[in-house]
Amino acid sequence: MGNAGECGLTIRIARSIPEVEEVRGIWMQWQSNPTSDIDNYLSMVRLRPEIQRPHVMLVCRDGNIDSILVGRLERTKISCTFGYLKLFQPEVRVFCFAHGGFLGNSSAENSEFVTQEIVKSLNCGEADAARFDYLRSDSTLFERVQGIPRIFCRDRFAPTQPHGCLRLPGSYEEFVTGLSKKERHNLKRYARRVKADFPEKMRIQCFRQESQIDALMCDTEAIAKKTYQRGLGVGFRIDAETHELLQRSARKNDLHACILYLEDRPCAFMIGIRYGHTLHGTSMGFDPHFTDYAIGSLLLMHWIQQVFESNGLQNISEIDLGPGDGRHKRLVNNHVWNESLVYIFAPTLKGLISNFERTVGSLIDQPAKKLLLKTGFLEKIKKGWRSRMPGTEKTSPSQASTGVPWSNQARSTD
Repeated sequence: MGNAGECGLTIRIARSIPEVEEVRGIWMQWQSNPTSDIDNYLSMVRLRPEIQRPHVMLVCRDGNIDSILVGRLERTKISCTFGYLKLFQPEVRVFCFAHGGFLGNSSAENSEFVTQEIVKSLNCGEADAARFDYLRSDSTLFERVQGIPRIFCRDRFAPTQPHGCLRLPGSYEEFVTGLSKKERHNLKRYARRVKADFPEKMRIQCFRQESQIDALMCDTEAIAKKTYQRGLGVGFRIDAETHELLQRSARKNDLHACILYLEDRPCAFMIGIRYGHTLHGTSMGFDPHFTDYAIGSLLLMHWIQQVFESNGLQNISEIDLGPGDGRHKRLVNNHVWNESLVYIFAPTLKGLISNFERTVGSLIDQPAKKLLLKTGFLEKIKKGWRSRMPGTEKTSPSQASTGVPWSNQARSTD
């Protein structure tokens, strides 16, 4: 049992896997997405070497658990960026709280209480900072995280980004009709281009069964290693944690994965996991050799169509492709809100230096991004940056259709 608060509130902190297991029952009642699922969480804690221990905060009201804040203590780097460039990367000990990880009663009272407890832990030197992975900007917890810490410990310029979802209409045809005329035209044009340059050589395979996981991971990795996301150190990874996640999802009949093949070579992938009535897109990518074919968008449309066709059994009401405003997300999302990745810093030398460096990076990055967005140059610069990532050279339609050996193309991108 932790510190006693007002109105009968107390705090307990689960700092070990056995202590987390003690609250499995109530956690499972409240969990709402893959990032806060208790089994996914425990798998991550066991397998990621940078994680030192669990840090799960249990807010108790009159002795009963009223809410849970899912967190962990890890040694990591705070990235202060300008675009894709990393200006500073101080290594610190951080309380990391999961996206969608405030479970149960997320009232203003509980939000204030748990934030005060985090501040106390930072003041005692348990960590150099606390990071909240994309809180909704209209949430009470975000308001308290921004307002309760002392001024020099606040994240003054927490970046905000959109997070949207597709609330499914009655049919796939209704969904397609809701796209802009330009997008419908482009999708048809790209489909015709693929059909012309790869006659009878494009196929899409769906992966839903546990017995298919090894093949799914192998073919997905063949694509993922060529993407700009891999150059940034993010995106799909072939490791034990991913294997466990996909196996567990397939076992529960929650896995929705597709791979697009051209001439029997994997060229685009789309992986999603159903959670409740929401299908979460966990990772997607395409071989940049085929940018001119928009195979990522074509596969996404097929993946969404499959959701409509299987919906009688699974009762999916929305698709969530995750935070950010990538073109594929703007294409399909019909409901959008804002989220922020926000920190609280410890009142220590290391914490204050980290806050200063993050503030400097934000003062450079955010105004530049707004200016480039206003002038229309942001997307062009992003494309240029991505094209310089390892393995992102592009193949023109003529090159792709003139028999350039697949083995040579693959070697040039490794």
